[in-house]
Amino acid sequence: MSIEPVFVGANPGCVLSTGVRASVWIADWSIHGPGRVGIVASENETVVVSSQPVLARWLANELTAYFPEFEGVDFGTAEYQDADVALQVLTPTDLRATFGGYEVAIGDSKEVRPVTVEAWEMGGTTMRLTNLLSPSRSAAVSRDKKPFEGEPTTAFVATSERWDRVRRD
Repeated sequence: MSIEPVFVGANPGCVLSTGVRASVWIADWSIHGPGRVGIVASENETVVVSSQPVLARWLANELTAYFPEFEGVDFGTAEYQDADVALQVLTPTDLRATFGGYEVAIGDSKEVRPVTVEAWEMGGTTMRLTNLLSPSRSAAVSRDKKPFEGEPTTAFVATSERWDRVRRD
């Protein structure tokens, strides 16, 4: 078996009770370079924002698409925007980021705990995930300063995150 690192960074995310989903990727290092990617999916649209388009498409299609929080989202029809993702806050327990007219805020952490998933099947590829996960009590997503309705059903800040491709030799 061999392990190939593919991503190191952070990936906070949330789901609101109305079905709005958000994910923010902060790649300190990846096989497609460093950068930031913001993703928001609602009933009417899926938007992926980044000034690094190759990184954005890879993270959306090869990782985010396989998260249970994004089940049913068609990233093939997503709108990809070339814009920066700005971080106002990123700690192990809080995130505030803006991108393409969107703002995502996650916080009020319950705890920080280590997580390891040894084998996560993602479209025929086995991945290994390790991170520090901080489940959060609050999350809000807005577009053009207008908040999406809904309470958070899932919210977390995942830092010290590493994804590895696992190959069975």
